[in-house]
Parts: sequence; structure tokens; C-alpha cells
Amino acid sequence: MRLTTRFFYFIARHFHKKFNRPLRVSDRQFQTNYKNIVVLSTTAIGDTLLSTPVFAALRREFPEATIKVLIQKKFIPLFSSNPHVDGFIPFQKGFINFFKTVDLLRQEECDIAFVLHISDPLPAYMTVLAKIPFLVGYPPDQSTSAFFSYIVHRPVGQHCIFQRLAVIEAVFQHHLSWSPRLVLSARQDRREEIIEKYKKYGLPNPDNVTLVGFQPGASKQFKMWPPESFVALGKELLASNENIVIVILGSRAEKKLGNIIAQGIKSTGRVFSLCGEISIGDLPTIVSLLKTLVTNDTGTMHIAVALKVPTVSLFVPTSCEGTGPLQDREIHHVVSRLRPCGDQCVTKKCAMTPACMSLLPVDEVLEATLLSLES
Repeated sequence: MRLTTRFFYFIARHFHKKFNRPLRVSDRQFQTNYKNIVVLSTTAIGDTLLSTPVFAALRREFPEATIKVLIQKKFIPLFSSNPHVDGFIPFQKGFINFFKTVDLLRQEECDIAFVLHISDPLPAYMTVLAKIPFLVGYPPDQSTSAFFSYIVHRPVGQHCIFQRLAVIEAVFQHHLSWSPRLVLSARQDRREEIIEKYKKYGLPNPDNVTLVGFQPGASKQFKMWPPESFVALGKELLASNENIVIVILGSRAEKKLGNIIAQGIKSTGRVFSLCGEISIGDLPTIVSLLKTLVTNDTGTMHIAVALKVPTVSLFVPTSCEGTGPLQDREIHHVVSRLRPCGDQCVTKKCAMTPACMSLLPVDEVLEATLLSLES
């Protein structure tokens, strides 16, 4: 535990004893008339997008409640139009930001906090200092579990969307059925404006070409298909159809990767990179322009799934059954292999070169992409 995290832990533990939050309550001790609810989902874009079915379920069950979501500040523009929440509380790391967020949470006077996905214990500590009576969900680590009033047992073998929905099932005495569909909208009212905005980076009129997206980056190296494989795929795609144009998507940190792939394909006017150029608020609209998206297991994949844009998604170390496309499966193609390390796979700690993603052959991905373009 880092020094700052340990400091906040001891503050939260001391305050927790004074606050006397209910510990280890049974599911029958929950109310059903919460007026102010906060949901904690403070990790990556994809993780928060996979939580949107919970937002919809909460709105259905608590139509009069105020529902706020604690997410990373930089991602708020992506979710600002979500119809099921009343606002967002920005999560930022740092000593000063910690107490600012606690103050914001206190102002909300929340009755309950649902933890869907946090890898950092700080959000849990914040709920203690904000005097939120109930904390329900999945603790990020053993030390944090002491602050939970109800720890949900993660369903084994289920898609992570159903694992998130299991968190709010804990507050009901009977099982309910909620939609697992992701909720996200593209700004179609700004479609032409956004196309014009990115023309200077090479974006063509999508009505005149077959626009294929590449998402070569991911949150971690172990989930990334090798760049040389994307290069080979790009060359084959351009040779197969003269109307295809490839757009490479990615963050600012992936700008170098996008340029390497674009330069490797070597086709002036038919491949370009938007890595690091797209604002988070514009990304759904850009993705909605694609005929199909070839993607690693990452946030852009989930954006495409939410928008009903066909995908070719690539899986080896992560599970397509756990995080892959769940809705509209007829338009999504998955190319995968069993993890070569089996149960010994260390995922984020993997240092092997080449990574196991290199097991996915270019010709198989090409075939899936051509099928996707035909649909």
C-alpha cells in the first residue's frame, strides 16, 4: 500500500469507528425508497460503459431518486448525455482532490453507494468520510472490505455486465430482470460538423467510402495484437476493395503506435491515424461512421457495441465470454484463442515477448473482417 493510500486508509478507519456505519447487513435490511444514490465506477472507459445497464436498472427501480455517478473526470463528456443519471462527480487522484471529492459526496447526502468497479481503494474511503450509510458491492482489496456494509459475491462464469447487475440485486428481496444493453448515444445532430472538424486529419466523407476502423491500442500491452499484424491486415484489406479507407483510432499515448501502423501500410490517402486527435465527446460519433471496427479488448470496442457498429474483436489473455460483445451478436465477430498459460496467466504482469495475442493469424482476422463488411 502506497504512503498516501495508507494515510487515507487510517483516516477512513478512524472516521469509520466514529461514524458507526452498519456492517455486514443482510439483504433484508435494505430499504427500497432511496432518494440519493451514488454509483462508483472509477476505472477505464470500457468499465464505466459496462456499468450503464446498472444506471438504467437503478432509474427503473428508483424513478424519483437522484442518481449520481463517481467516474474519472476526463470521461464525463462521454457519458454526459446518459438519460438514466442526474449528474457526475469527478474522480481525480491527489491529496487535494481527495478532500474535494469527499466534500462533493457529502453535499449529495447520499443514502447508499454501489461499487461496481474500482481498482483504487480511495473511492471507498471517500464514502466513509462523506457519511454515506451503506456501501454495497465489490471491494478492490482486502483492507477496503472492512468499510463495506454488504459485500456482493461475484457470480462465477458470467459476463461482467451481469456481475455488475448483481450488485443492485443485493438490495432487493426478490430477483428482478434488467436489460444488459449498453447505453451510449452518438451526437448525430453534430455528424456533419464533426466530419468537417476532422477532415484536416484525413477523415473522408463516410458516405463515399467504406470506412474501416482499427483500434490497435489497449489499456495494457498484453491485450494488444502486434502492430505488424495490423499492418499486414491493412494491406490485405486495401487490396481487396479499392473503396476501403482505414482510420486508426487511439489515445494521445497511442499516437506513435498509430503512426507506425499507418506508415507500415503505405497507402497515401487510404489510411490515416486519428490517435490523440479525437476528443472524448466526439469519439462515439466518429465510431458511428465506421462500417466495421477491428479492435482489441478495450473501451472503443464497447463504444462500438453500444452503438450497434459491427466489430471484429480480438481475444486471447482476456475472455470474450466475460468482456466481449453481449448484445447484437449477429453483427460481432470474435477471433480468439485459449490462453497458452491457462490458469497460470498473469495478465497485467506479463512480460513475455511476443505476447500471446500474436497467436491470432492475420488471415483469420481478415476473413472475419471481410464477413463483417458484407453484413
